[in-house]
Amino acid sequence: MYGPIAINPRDEIGLLVEGFERPATLLTPWNPPHHVRLLEGAGYGQAITLRSYMWTRDAVDHRGVLELAERSAARSGVRLRTIDVRALPRETRLVADLVNRSFGHIWGFVPISPRRPTTSPTSCGPSSTRPRS
Repeated sequence: MYGPIAINPRDEIGLLVEGFERPATLLTPWNPPHHVRLLEGAGYGQAITLRSYMWTRDAVDHRGVLELAERSAARSGVRLRTIDVRALPRETRLVADLVNRSFGHIWGFVPISPRRPTTSPTSCGPSSTRPRS
């Protein structure tokens, strides 16, 4: 048996086994710490290690990512901004288009259909089972 798995490649996969003190992030699993003990007690074990990394604006930029981003933005006109939650259907279509164009060449990538982004924008909101930031 494999699991937890995702029905869709963009769903959350895996089981969080450490880092419970950090808030959940988009498209990453978050489960209560006791789920690890329950699953191990039922005979399940780890098959693969997946990692998630958090990056914030105040993080030390050892690799010069911020400088590179600023230079690239100056040349290309690309601008980072927050999502406008008042226009969530439009924003989700924009993000879906960006994801499709950015990852379309990667093996196994399943494009987001034109209808899909606006059918579930509320799934991006906080859940009662997740800690709030």
